[in-house]
Amino acid sequence: YPKRAARRKQQGTAIVGFRIYADGSIESITLVQSSGYPLLDDAALASVAKVEQFDAFPAEITVDSLYLEQPLQFVLQ
Repeated sequence: YPKRAARRKQQGTAIVGFRIYADGSIESITLVQSSGYPLLDDAALASVAKVEQFDAFPAEITVDSLYLEQPLQFVLQ
């Protein structure tokens, strides 16, 4: 959780879109829907970018890539 966002009591959900290729690499990370707070949006994008690599697709998945949209929720407790 971004410390400045927590101090400002900012909460919200950002939706991040990204493409995963068959080898597990990630590209095209974009903000699909803003949380309403740039600090939270930047943290959401950074959290997906930090992953860098997923496991390669199993043999049963025959597509070259998959596009996913993942909501990332920031809630203060």
